[in-house]
Amino acid sequence: RTDADIAALQARLVDFRDAETGRGRQLADAALHLTICAAAHNQTLTDILIDLERRISVVGPGHLWGAREGHAAMEAKALADHTELVRLIAAGDAERGGELARVHAHIDLDLLESARRRAIAQAEAEQAQANSTP
Repeated sequence: RTDADIAALQARLVDFRDAETGRGRQLADAALHLTICAAAHNQTLTDILIDLERRISVVGPGHLWGAREGHAAMEAKALADHTELVRLIAAGDAERGGELARVHAHIDLDLLESARRRAIAQAEAEQAQANSTP
């Protein structure tokens, strides 16, 4: 990585840490992820992330991080992961950085599964209520 890459990563990490909770932090999260991809100098990785961000946009009515009351815990976990990932990238530790990046990416998969379960439970509750109404 270049010195400019490391400086950009550190700046985006500060932006994430200092962003207002909720949407502001979600936007800073997306910017940090894009900066990590840019620092990898891997256009395929960047294209995949841009496509994912386009499909699961933070500008929608809901966000992958779930309900607002769960944001603080998710933001704390993301900050810890991001801080360590930027440190590993700056140190040139591709193996441990890649390992952490894979674990970090699973957060979104777990959140998608949680959102799916909540939607199913809500639909079942609404159906039960509709069935019980005379």
